[in-house]
Amino acid sequence: MPVIAWLTLRLQQQPETSSLDFFIEHGFNTFRIPFAMERMSPPATGLGSPFDSAYLGDLKTTVNYITGKGGYAVIDPHNYMRYNGAVITDATAYVSYLFFSLDGVITNNPTVSSHGGRS
Repeated sequence: MPVIAWLTLRLQQQPETSSLDFFIEHGFNTFRIPFAMERMSPPATGLGSPFDSAYLGDLKTTVNYITGKGGYAVIDPHNYMRYNGAVITDATAYVSYLFFSLDGVITNNPTVSSHGGRS
């Protein structure tokens, strides 16, 4: 995956498509999309629960827009191995849950990569 330019998005809300277009038009082709695991899997239901449909929908919309424009998306859980303020001690469960779950929902697209998941 050639990286001409790299941009990190903060997905607290879905970015405006005009913002994405600006960077694509200026040669950016790879977008890192960090997300908070607490938004994807709210603490009220826990890390092993289904993803929050609204937050996942925004993430999918952003990823599909980027890849539809010929760009690459890197999905990045940005929690430093923490969830709801506690250190995640079961790395195998973390990787299995998060990346295999995301792979089935988002990364069945060859222009999407997840840190630690399949690319």
